[in-house]
Amino acid sequence: MRIAFLGKGGSGKTTLAAGLISHYASRRFVLAVDADINSHLQNTLGIEKPAPAIGGKFAEVGEYLKGSREDLQNTNIVATTPPSLKSKFVTVQNQSDFIEKFGTITGNIGVINIGSFEPSDIGHTCYHGKLNTLELIYHHMLDTEKDLVVADGTAGIDNLGTSLFMAYDLNIFVVEPTLKSIQVYLDFVTKAETYSLKTKVIVNKYTSEDLEFIQKYIPKEDIIGYISLSSSLKQFEQGEREYFEVFKNQNEAIFSSILREAFNIKKDWNNYLKLLLQTHKLNSLEWWDDYYHQEISKQFDPKFSYSKAIENL
Repeated sequence: MRIAFLGKGGSGKTTLAAGLISHYASRRFVLAVDADINSHLQNTLGIEKPAPAIGGKFAEVGEYLKGSREDLQNTNIVATTPPSLKSKFVTVQNQSDFIEKFGTITGNIGVINIGSFEPSDIGHTCYHGKLNTLELIYHHMLDTEKDLVVADGTAGIDNLGTSLFMAYDLNIFVVEPTLKSIQVYLDFVTKAETYSLKTKVIVNKYTSEDLEFIQKYIPKEDIIGYISLSSSLKQFEQGEREYFEVFKNQNEAIFSSILREAFNIKKDWNNYLKLLLQTHKLNSLEWWDDYYHQEISKQFDPKFSYSKAIENL
């Protein structure tokens, strides 16, 4: 199952994503995805062998995932190119060829790191260009209902500007008790309403005085947990690493609630493929076909289904 932590910058989503990852990794393998432009997830997790930044390696990643397919007829692979039964796929396990080649594995945690801006990017590169690599990875990922993938996403509602909007089984919005933070969440659910995305809220940095204010804007049933202002979190963020474990232990009940919510979701691979094909065709007709002077919009293997690909693993 795929979980994304989203929210306004500074809301605490990176620390909460790391807490959930560490909580689950004490039992089973988990794939951590650092997809935030600020790229702090690995440091928060204490990963000693950092994963390389692959946001700028779209061509290399695309060539790997292309596998042995010949149906593309020399057209360029783009972020939303749908897979084929002859594609290579990303699996969520500690023997994953893809994670070993493009990421890093430490114990029960695998990491894929999109990376931040490089000095050569300044002035002309949009971060969405780096997220193209992540889009392609997710659309070639065969995670089962027993697997866990946790992403620290970009701040705000940036996911809605890419095909990552459909990539997650569960979105966890980290919301502070402020109008600005709540408005980011409301913008997300309003704009994504057509797609019925599964979205829950963690209220972070709250005091009991904030509850009435929060519930004016967010229905109680949408809130999966409350995290109070925490001295341990403050000390961790000031550089005292041992307090991360204290923070994680203090909030185990919330992490367990998130996992129950995620693992109770039934994956709908047919709907995922339908959305991917729609998104790919729309993007291609609006942009890629003209840009490459190719019929990118016709990239599609009619024999492909995710269920068949999973059977072939």
